[in-house]
Amino acid sequence: MWVFNYLIRGGLVALLILPLMSYAGSSVPTYDPETRELVLPRVYVGDEEYTAVLRSETTANGAMRFVISKLEFMSTLTFKNHGELVDRFSLAELKDKLAPIDVSVIEPHYNSEITYRGFPTRELFDLVYGPQWRDSEEVLLTALDGYQPSIPVQKFLDHTSYMTYKASNYPDFQVIKVFTNGTGPGTFEVANLGPFYLVWENVTDKDAPSGEDFPYQTVSIDLISFAERFPEMAPPQDSGEEVKRGFLQFRQHCMVCHMINGKGGTRGPDLTYATKNISNEVLRNWIIYSKDEVMPPLEPELASGEDVETVTDEIIAYLKAMAQ
Repeated sequence: MWVFNYLIRGGLVALLILPLMSYAGSSVPTYDPETRELVLPRVYVGDEEYTAVLRSETTANGAMRFVISKLEFMSTLTFKNHGELVDRFSLAELKDKLAPIDVSVIEPHYNSEITYRGFPTRELFDLVYGPQWRDSEEVLLTALDGYQPSIPVQKFLDHTSYMTYKASNYPDFQVIKVFTNGTGPGTFEVANLGPFYLVWENVTDKDAPSGEDFPYQTVSIDLISFAERFPEMAPPQDSGEEVKRGFLQFRQHCMVCHMINGKGGTRGPDLTYATKNISNEVLRNWIIYSKDEVMPPLEPELASGEDVETVTDEIIAYLKAMAQ
């Protein structure tokens, strides 16, 4: 009940302002005049995250006010092993089992140092899965919007990562993403990072993962074998080396948003046949110089030393092979 009292007495202004600032994706507050309900997708009480539904009503003196009709807890993390549920923990439960620590990282959205608070990922996996997780092949993370990066287990063994839930030095757990239009600054998007944000210690570890390996809004973790989970995405057995390399590049840079044969991320369209009748040159320009507000151009996502044209040609070779 203290949560309701807190929100009604002191938190209503914050409830209305913070989601409006965090307008990206599912964070947009919506009001239905028929039901007189205001839905606030993200409400923070301390470190805990909720979805709140407020209903408007008229008081005896004719003034309108909002009262909370529903409050749903969001800060939970689900753990699976090959699709089977292993456990599910709230943030409060994780704090009881693991001591949160502060870690400073070079935030890839800003290229500047920010301190986050969270749990060492290896310790978290040991808690949930035991040491056996080290024998797995991939870690599949799922975000609120369907974004699904797949990260090799070896990266978690070779580098130090943290599952974070707040920014230690900032009041808001969010970043501003800027999209360029090819000639200069274009549009921007305020992205909420919670419930959980995977970060890598990259201040001293210059070879730490980057780009898609910093997934935010994480709600689920699954230990998978890629071949078992996504057999439909594998290229034909008689494929050449360029196609096989393109498959690996697609997994790294494209699968988080796009599907092949109905498998993969759900933010973008299925690309199985979408590229069949599109020329390589058009595809190359689309991948390298994308001006789409949702799909960023490829080059900023590449690791140091990777040639964007070579990687792009490999991805195109894979897409063309899968479209046959």
